[in-house]
Amino acid sequence: MNQMRYTENHEWIKIEGNLGVVGMTDYAQDEMGDVTFVEVPNIGLPVEQDEYVCVIETVKTAVEICAPTNGEIAEVNTMLGEHPELINSDPMDEGWIFKLKAVSKEQFNKLMNVLEYETFVSHDDEKAEEESLAHISLEDVDVDVDEDKGRIY
Repeated sequence: MNQMRYTENHEWIKIEGNLGVVGMTDYAQDEMGDVTFVEVPNIGLPVEQDEYVCVIETVKTAVEICAPTNGEIAEVNTMLGEHPELINSDPMDEGWIFKLKAVSKEQFNKLMNVLEYETFVSHDDEKAEEESLAHISLEDVDVDVDEDKGRIY
């Protein structure tokens, strides 16, 4: 279990010793913008997979971070109190959010590996592009019509 796994909510978890280190993916932090505040969970808090554990506030929005597996909060990244921007500058290392003990190995193994996550994100990007294109109306497009030649410019 030494590899990193990912959730559909864009959290990552990697096993270090007997703890699962949890953070937000680079993709997610890039989409959210500059992090301004992180509300870390309480140490000792038992959590279940997909349960909201803490909140990250950015200049654009507030995002609830979920537990990627069952476990118990063993440690929190206290540096985020004074330096929430670590989630933007180093989301996959120094910007970790909390550590879980008693991680469910079965749940961990069912999470996406890096290749599955990259595919998931690329489909997310394609879907967002399709949705943004669907909002374009012909009134928004500057078009010249040459009726004599039957062309649109």
